[in-house]
Amino acid sequence: MALKRLTPMLLSIAIWAVPFSAFEAIAQTPEKPGILVKMAIIDVQAILRNATAVKSVRAQIDKYRQAFQGEIEKEEKEIVNANQELSRQRAILAPAAYNDERRKFENRVADAQRLVQQRKQVLNEVLNQAMGEVQKALNEVITELAKEHGFTLLFRKDQTILVTPELEITRIVLERLNLKLPEVKVRDPVAKATKSGN
Repeated sequence: MALKRLTPMLLSIAIWAVPFSAFEAIAQTPEKPGILVKMAIIDVQAILRNATAVKSVRAQIDKYRQAFQGEIEKEEKEIVNANQELSRQRAILAPAAYNDERRKFENRVADAQRLVQQRKQVLNEVLNQAMGEVQKALNEVITELAKEHGFTLLFRKDQTILVTPELEITRIVLERLNLKLPEVKVRDPVAKATKSGN
């Protein structure tokens, strides 16, 4: 009885001790006897942190974000000045004229808020498009590698509890991705924002 309880644990230890190059197992079912299972582990998060294409996307998005931030800060300063001017005019304008000026000011504030939301949305759109290109290339690299080495089972590292280093193919995937897609050109969100603003 004790041996029966111990056997799955021993098998588990034996599996994690086998070197990556030799890790193959035969999975048998009544319908498909003798299916070869060859597995590997990929750290997708590490790849998306270190890929040169992702770094190029980040740098471009940061540049565009700074440009948008400058535009928004300029508008904020103008709104503060307009608010101060409106306060000064309150004492000299007739109530109806003052209410007109106040409505104009409130509309300008609302326009500025819409501008901020629009800029955020446009940045997210071009970021998602660029990262979609990276993801597509990454999927192609993984598929090619799986065919070359006969992998039948691939796991993400962040979805596993214990990983032996010999099973991990992250480095080779990253190297191939960097060769396949060294950089991604991010669409100009400034031009896109200007078009959608007109």
